[in-house]
Amino acid sequence: MDSAPAGVDDPAGRWLGAHVADPDLEHLVRWSREAASMHVRRASLAALRRITAVFEAHAAYGSDGARLAAELEPAFDGSLADLVATVGRLVPPRPPADDEPGAPAD
Repeated sequence: MDSAPAGVDDPAGRWLGAHVADPDLEHLVRWSREAASMHVRRASLAALRRITAVFEAHAAYGSDGARLAAELEPAFDGSLADLVATVGRLVPPRPPADDEPGAPAD
C-alpha cells in the first residue's frame, strides 16, 4: 500500500503501509495518509493560484500579462494581488475596448 500521491517518492509512507497490521502503528499510518492528502490539496491550491493569476493578469494586461504571470507565479512569494501588481509594473495596461468604460468617445 502506497499512500503517496502519484509521482511523489515516499519511502516512509511505503514502510508504514507495509507495517499497517501492527496496531501500534495505526495512528502513524493514518497520519501518513492525511499528510499525503494535504500534499495533494496543496498541489491543487497551487494550480488554482496559478490559473487565477494568469486569468487576472490577462484581464488587466492581455496576452503579455498572462505570459508574464505564468512565468513569475511559481517563484513568486506574495499574494495574487501583489503578483498582478508586479505584472502591471512590467507590462503596459491594455487600452480599453470601444464598449468598455473609460474608452474615448468618438
